[in-house]
Amino acid sequence: MTYIYLDVLIITNVYVNYFLLKGTARISHTALTVKRCIIASVLGTLSALMILLPELGLALNLLVKLLCSVIIVRIAFKWSTIKRFAKLTFIFLGISFIFAGVMLTVCDLLKISSIIVQNYSVYFDISVLTLAVSTIVSYIMVCIITYILDKKLNASNSYKVIISLFGKSYTIDAIADTGNSLIDTFSGKPVIICKSHELAMVADINLGDNFDVNDYLEKMKKFRGLRLLPYKTIGNNGIIPAFLAESIFISNEKNQMKPVDAYIGLCVEDKSEDKAIFNPRLLI
Repeated sequence: MTYIYLDVLIITNVYVNYFLLKGTARISHTALTVKRCIIASVLGTLSALMILLPELGLALNLLVKLLCSVIIVRIAFKWSTIKRFAKLTFIFLGISFIFAGVMLTVCDLLKISSIIVQNYSVYFDISVLTLAVSTIVSYIMVCIITYILDKKLNASNSYKVIISLFGKSYTIDAIADTGNSLIDTFSGKPVIICKSHELAMVADINLGDNFDVNDYLEKMKKFRGLRLLPYKTIGNNGIIPAFLAESIFISNEKNQMKPVDAYIGLCVEDKSEDKAIFNPRLLI
């Protein structure tokens, strides 16, 4: 007979939920704070307590599990659209299935029979080492999936960002680069970094020694959501103005257009060729 130890059940599930959320964030290239991840992981553990209940039936179990997944994702991530939220939930569920499969495989290989399944909740009476090995294997699989998705998204070098601002459209050549991890901390929206002479002339925001606070406040009335964001690159750091446009589309070499919800971060002092850099998670 295998006994269920409540402390082991809770601690194990918090650990697993934390890993699943980190994996979801990695695949989707979505920002995830430690605080949000821990809170969601702890609350998500409540669904594991269903193992202590009498059999509830397939339909009710699936409904409860889906609801718990929705709540976990809602707490963990900041999202801008229902479609984006649905994608994050789908990815979370997918990684959950991968981890469950790896755990069962490892237990089978190691001849671990102390497994209890009730109401589609699983209790593994396993060692910390076994759990760690399963997590490492699952994480490697997540990294492989991320690499494949990113490689596919970066395959085209003919992206363009089309920005509508004050009734005028601006088209800028763009590249997808996971190195652009800049987000607006208030809204959680990703930032598309743009080097555009036209937009720089429209914005006319001086961040140098002659920075005028009053001028900046006036610009805030003109540009929706205008804010100054700190950035850091290899050997360089500073502040760039970022704002919301009327609409933003990203097109590929097949002229397929995708609307995105993001901030425009403007390199107003960069004199190089016009170019935009966006994180490929905007295309997922």
